[in-house]
Amino acid sequence: MLKKEYTLPPAIKVGGVEFKIVLKKMSDFGDFDVDKKLIRIRQGLSPTAMFDTLMHEVAHAALAISGLSNILDDENLEEAIVRIADYILFPTYQREYENYRENTKKKHEVSFNEKDNSKIYRYNKEYNDWFPTWHGSCPLANSFVLLY
Repeated sequence: MLKKEYTLPPAIKVGGVEFKIVLKKMSDFGDFDVDKKLIRIRQGLSPTAMFDTLMHEVAHAALAISGLSNILDDENLEEAIVRIADYILFPTYQREYENYRENTKKKHEVSFNEKDNSKIYRYNKEYNDWFPTWHGSCPLANSFVLLY
């Protein structure tokens, strides 16, 4: 089965706050405006660069929503914290999440309702355990944003 190419969603929720996402001609890869609740991504980036930039801006938005941006006086310090998420946290989470999905694939069959793109779970009876969602019990997935 061929995977679809990634496209940006029109909006994304970060800490319960919805940010509109727009493509824009700009020199930076992206930026965000917490007051306008807006994330801008450079037009013309590859799908991978768009996703990486979105996740980077989401990390900035998470710091702003949490109030941590207010106590970080140094822009370089905030950027360093966001890059920890970019290069350490997100890749680790993605790897472990893929391992989790691979290991639970046989236990649960997941299909999608074409009408509303909701997930339909079917329990494979040869296993005794059941996880009602793939990431609902994971605090990291609920704190950050998972796009698949």
